[in-house]
Amino acid sequence: MENKRLYTINIKSRKEPIVGIVEYSSLKWIVIKKITNDYIFDGFSLIQRCHVKSCKRTKDNKFTEKVLAANGIMDIITPQIPIENRLAPFKWLYSQQEVAEFWIVVEDTSFVGKVNEVKTIILHYTILNSRGKWLTDIYTLKIRDIVFIDINTDYILSLLMRISS
Repeated sequence: MENKRLYTINIKSRKEPIVGIVEYSSLKWIVIKKITNDYIFDGFSLIQRCHVKSCKRTKDNKFTEKVLAANGIMDIITPQIPIENRLAPFKWLYSQQEVAEFWIVVEDTSFVGKVNEVKTIILHYTILNSRGKWLTDIYTLKIRDIVFIDINTDYILSLLMRISS
């Protein structure tokens, strides 16, 4: 897998693949610029490699990559998120107080929230509901059950705008 190339990534627990420009990766994580609906950039995804079924580069990917380059998508700066081990991205999310969408092993199940604490195999988090309101409960999830994490997506940014208004 080459950096700065568009790939179709198939996830073990999902029917629909994730398409994105691989920015950097490690043995545990792949960080991509997420591409939806052909040529639309929609934030960044951090994908746990243990959930990846396959990663391929098709003729369509190569053509789309040229369009994305012409539209300046390839030049969007990617945040430098530590990915040297399984816990590093969660510690970064906590330290930055970054709001993210966490996708778990149950097909198409996700929640938007913030990391409250990171432990060896679990994390504690709070949820931002679909109306842009923070719930007061603190939840727990096994880190291995998180398939991928989205940040800076249109959905998350829209929820955050709702909070500030």
